[in-house]
Amino acid sequence: MAQQALDELPIPIGARVATGLYVNWDSTVKVDEEVLAWAKTSNHPPETTTLKEESEAAYLLLEAIKKGGGEHLISEGLYRRLRELFSWRTERRLGGNGFHMGKALFELGLRPLVSYPCRPPTIMYSSPTFKVAHEGRFRVPSEAVRPGDPEYDHLSFEFAASHRLGIEETGRLILSWDRMSSEGWFDKEFLEFAFKSAHTDLLVFAYAHLLLPTYKERTDYLADGLEDHRRPKVHLEFG
Repeated sequence: MAQQALDELPIPIGARVATGLYVNWDSTVKVDEEVLAWAKTSNHPPETTTLKEESEAAYLLLEAIKKGGGEHLISEGLYRRLRELFSWRTERRLGGNGFHMGKALFELGLRPLVSYPCRPPTIMYSSPTFKVAHEGRFRVPSEAVRPGDPEYDHLSFEFAASHRLGIEETGRLILSWDRMSSEGWFDKEFLEFAFKSAHTDLLVFAYAHLLLPTYKERTDYLADGLEDHRRPKVHLEFG
């Protein structure tokens, strides 16, 4: 989604671009015989929107290899259990639409302003030298750390069609522990700059694909900014 959005936009050299809204960890587990054996041990359909049980995650993985992948929210407890189970086979890198769009622009020679609602040390120190809004100024990520912030993670089980393994589809099942996205947290310091054409020429962001219905009113905050006559050009991927 991030690269597609940028491919559709003609961005002038030297443009002041802001990207958002989220940066998180992306952890990947390759599905093999051992992962499938785990999934087949105990599984049952999810009972709530946010998964809490290991057996619910196992059920969704078995469904995904037959019908294709998807993305679901999981509790912190289930996330930590899955990380413990698969820590030795997990690859971890930074992700999130705000990060991916920012990184693509950074590699093209621009230095975008990137939204970081959560700023834990490991994420900030691992980030490129994007611009980050901090205390009314632009800083690099390593200068805008908040030590107590959580490190949200999207745990992706990637699989390829295999007759031998009984995998019918190619895709991935994403199990996300992410209160930022599901509850609509914003980097308000970022938005103070991103919504004003005095500081930003183009705002590119994605929003609401994990937003829970009980937090849909959070969209009003963004709508107010988008209606402001001082806003820059905006490209929005919604839902």
